Amino acid sequence: MSRLLRCLLVLAIFPLYGSLQAEDWAQFRGPNASGVSTESKNLPVVFSFEKNVLWKKTLGEGIACPIVVQGRVIATTMADKETFSIRCFNAASGDQYWSKDFKVSGLPAITAPNTPASSTPASDGKRVYVFFDTLGLMAFDLADGKLLWKQKIPEPFYLLSWGAAASPIVYKDLVIFNQDDDLNPFVAAYDKVTGEERWRTARSEMLAGYALPVICRAQGRDDLVLAGSGKLKGYDPATGKELWNCNSLLRTIMTTPVVKDDRIYITVQSYGDTDRVLKYALLQWKDTNQDGKLDKTEVGEAFATKFDHGDRDLDGFLVDDEIDLAAYDSELKKLAEEYSGR
Repeated sequence: MSRLLRCLLVLAIFPLYGSLQAEDWAQFRGPNASGVSTESKNLPVVFSFEKNVLWKKTLGEGIACPIVVQGRVIATTMADKETFSIRCFNAASGDQYWSKDFKVSGLPAITAPNTPASSTPASDGKRVYVFFDTLGLMAFDLADGKLLWKQKIPEPFYLLSWGAAASPIVYKDLVIFNQDDDLNPFVAAYDKVTGEERWRTARSEMLAGYALPVICRAQGRDDLVLAGSGKLKGYDPATGKELWNCNSLLRTIMTTPVVKDDRIYITVQSYGDTDRVLKYALLQWKDTNQDGKLDKTEVGEAFATKFDHGDRDLDGFLVDDEIDLAAYDSELKKLAEEYSGR
């Protein structure tokens, strides 16, 4: 059995139980996606599947992270190949408070080790916010799991079949969600109580990426900072207006920035190499006959319009810079609508 086929959630509770209340781990990588806890006493330095474990639960397939909020653990999983499940446990005892199951079918093929249950929930202490690519963004009552609202999100498409893994964050009265896919990349904010869309900003120059938005406070102003293809951008979190950008990243971004005081840090494979990465990645993954060029049968139907846009010499193939031109087709929104309506 693959080590990723079954996801074993193990939560260790130590004498400082009150720390769960003092500092919740309420989103992917904890407070502001820093991966750093401010607790300073009785933290574990040695743990395993057996050592320092208070309880454990076996879940289905999934690589999303559990979150800890108000003494509760929330985890998402694929209970089976056609059932997406959200489960809430008592953090001290492991007793299950509630579970919500959704039947899903016709899921797109994705590349391992990614799975359909890859989005980490977020919480404001009253509600739990969960994303699943064919269901959209949903809010549940933390206490009893009641579905409070559901917002349809355009189903993402990834040319290299990496699959969805975007996770929401909570900022003040907003749930902010970024989806950088290969058809209709955007970042949007929703009212955390009603689910109403407050703003949406297109990121049409972006390709598939998995960076999480973070908040940077500098000179009395909060900026929503988001990495993407070739750029690090800052937005006004209240309106979605782009405030600044920094052109120094790779085409494909998987890492999330880390903020310390008024500085932003991000790791990349190399510096500023924005001209070469995409075309070589696509050839490596999609050039099935290894002839150094791409035809329509190799890239698939959803990419057809982009293909025609890039095929400047009309020879039926994408070669070199034509690959980049196709990927940056301006008709991203139209393509996304056509794809989601299939």
